[in-house]
Amino acid sequence: MVHVIQPLLYDPEDPGYRNDPYPLYARLRTTEPVHRSPLGYWVLSRYADIDLVHRDPRCVRGLQPGDGMVATWGGWSSPIAAELGSWMLLRDGVDHARFRRTVGKAFHPAAIRSLRTRIRGIVDALLDQAASRGAMDVIGDLALPLPVAVIGELLGLPAADPVAIGRWARAIGRAFDEVLTSQALDEAERAIRNLTTHLKESLEQSASPIVAALRAPTPDGEAGLSEQELISNLNLLFFAGFETTRNLIGNGFLALLGHPDQLARPYSPGGSGQEPKVALAMRDVTRSLHKMCLG
Repeated sequence: MVHVIQPLLYDPEDPGYRNDPYPLYARLRTTEPVHRSPLGYWVLSRYADIDLVHRDPRCVRGLQPGDGMVATWGGWSSPIAAELGSWMLLRDGVDHARFRRTVGKAFHPAAIRSLRTRIRGIVDALLDQAASRGAMDVIGDLALPLPVAVIGELLGLPAADPVAIGRWARAIGRAFDEVLTSQALDEAERAIRNLTTHLKESLEQSASPIVAALRAPTPDGEAGLSEQELISNLNLLFFAGFETTRNLIGNGFLALLGHPDQLARPYSPGGSGQEPKVALAMRDVTRSLHKMCLG
């Protein structure tokens, strides 16, 4: 019998990949860790290679002249390019360093630690609401509203609709898809307008020291963020904070449910008793996800 080995193709739109990407990740790492996709881009699957590229100054993150993605968005004057071009993640060199310094002085460890009690209170309230109903949708009842509420607390914003924020964040995220339909492009532009309007109106009521620090000059006289840069990077904060937290919680629960031995471990007798159960569970979630992703 002749075994035909199918050519390797990394296609993030493939339904099989979306349902379970880990077999493809393992094959990429084993057979073609530096993969040139027929769809027109490179795919790196080993941590060391990705870290090397991220640290190499020849490899830029910022939007460049002739960038195919910018052309897909409708050119440099398009609403999407104007918005995303101000994101810290898509700036290089001096601009990126300036953003890092400004954001670093606002989001210092003490500022984040000061919110720990409030974040625990938000989580407890969300879990109590689910318990009172006798059922829980992990995404809808916890993973979706939690990051929206926490980011709102960070920025001193009034309560926001997590469903709307989530819808806008997902629409903006689709602007980075390899294949972008006209409908997805329209939805991304509309989401940027809606989120920008929400933030501008909400910031009028904000007395957050973090927002004030982002606007203020640094001690050595370097200017803080302009109003456009502030709004754009708060959009980034909502987008990145929402997506990563929702996905971590959802994938963490899925990993635990698929590995009942790990799910049982934090609650089994014989532990040190010094760590909260949630901390133990999240430690195991992180370990499980790390193992599935990196082998």
